[in-house]
Amino acid sequence: MLSFTPVGAVILILYLFVSVGVGIKQKVAIKRQLLSLVFVVYLLAVVKITLFPIPFHTLGNPPQNNLIPFHTIRAVLSQRSLSYDLYNLGGNVLLFVPLGFLLPLLFPKQNRLWRAVLIGFCTTFVIESGKFIISSVLGFTYRDFDVDDLILNTFGAFIGYLVLRLTMKVMQNRTFTKPSKTWLVVSPLVTALILAGVWGYEYESHATPLKAQQSIDSNILALETVPFARGVVLLMPTDPSSHQPGYMAWYMTKSSMWGWRIKDQSVIPLTEKLPSGASFSLMTDGGETFAWGTVGNSRADAVEYVSGNKQYRGAVHTTGLWHLELPFKESQMSHNKWFIVLKNGTTEPMFSSTPE
Repeated sequence: MLSFTPVGAVILILYLFVSVGVGIKQKVAIKRQLLSLVFVVYLLAVVKITLFPIPFHTLGNPPQNNLIPFHTIRAVLSQRSLSYDLYNLGGNVLLFVPLGFLLPLLFPKQNRLWRAVLIGFCTTFVIESGKFIISSVLGFTYRDFDVDDLILNTFGAFIGYLVLRLTMKVMQNRTFTKPSKTWLVVSPLVTALILAGVWGYEYESHATPLKAQQSIDSNILALETVPFARGVVLLMPTDPSSHQPGYMAWYMTKSSMWGWRIKDQSVIPLTEKLPSGASFSLMTDGGETFAWGTVGNSRADAVEYVSGNKQYRGAVHTTGLWHLELPFKESQMSHNKWFIVLKNGTTEPMFSSTPE
């Protein structure tokens, strides 16, 4: 999985080097450089929220791209839940308010309503197209293209421009002799408040592992939450609309800036055929390993892993799911060390033979 942190950090560092160098050479006012920095940070936040993280597993949802205007909006409103409406509709609008607000301040030639709206539309179109392109490269749909996102984001840019014009008018009526210079001081503060609102909303939607999971895919519910290493692992079925039914494990850790986020994940399709109907997958972090999988044997009570003189056991869920936490890092495990503990207390090899 590709997280945004390293990508965003590199882009921001490069921008600071270039911005400071150009600013010193061309004697750009510090206030204007500050406003430009706020704008760049805002754009990075938009990219982070809309495109990241990018998973690398091979099991995804079938395309659910929406090309019918207002189809998704009507579906969201039909839920008749104010919090759900605010998250899915209000969040898309609010995310692009700073764009319509900042553009005229940074680029005087864009100080026209139609230009702010057009740029807002083009920006969100690039983002939506990016989802489609990334999905095509990955080979599965990790985020859908939705024309309603174009509508809501563009409307957000429209609102941002109106807020700027209204506030400028109010400030001019209060006898500010140089409103342009005044706004170079005030606008970073106003923008920071808007960004803080977007960040606060994003953080709240990821305040707990279950909230984060629901914000990513509300069509599924976690079967079990297991503490592991520096976070938790959510075990759950794949999306019911998936072409390949199965189970997923999301390893989530808490970021001080963005709340609970997926750090690693693995997927086991139910169509996977292994000896004795058993399967497993591994995730490691630091010096620990999380092993999990499915067992098709209805008499199975637990799964056991033998390492030297030590035995590690994990109970088998009624669904056939099992998980096991190991206090050491192991990226490859010999199949002959895995056993199924039956309900009568006896054990049998999990795998009758080692796959090629």
